[in-house]
Amino acid sequence: MHLCNNEQQFQGQPGHDPIFKIPSFISKLAHNFKTVFAPGKNIAIDEAMVAWRGPLAFRVFNPDKPDKFWIKVFKLCDSTTASCCNLKIYTGKQETSVKEAIFDVVNRLISPYLNCGHTLYVDSYYTSPNLFRY
Repeated sequence: MHLCNNEQQFQGQPGHDPIFKIPSFISKLAHNFKTVFAPGKNIAIDEAMVAWRGPLAFRVFNPDKPDKFWIKVFKLCDSTTASCCNLKIYTGKQETSVKEAIFDVVNRLISPYLNCGHTLYVDSYYTSPNLFRY
């Protein structure tokens, strides 16, 4: 399946997006999540792992699982129904610090739901002083 021109981005170039072939699909999927489902008061951010068997630069290795390679997906979900409201695919280490990267993930996931009266639940991985000030 080709959703874009392969010659638009080359691996190793500055600003290369490893998932440049599917952003329109992912953004449409996230848009559909938002239009079809309105989350309740309580929402949560967590990660999900999707098993992967092919070559991929940003796959995550976990030797303790039957399927050793995974794609990590950060998800914002309704706490009551576990329905996904928004998502972001982990595409490997960024040039920013870990704290900045986590802040960016949380900010991107919750931005459509800010100041709407939701209570956000996260585990310790997603907490930092910058996020609490935000």
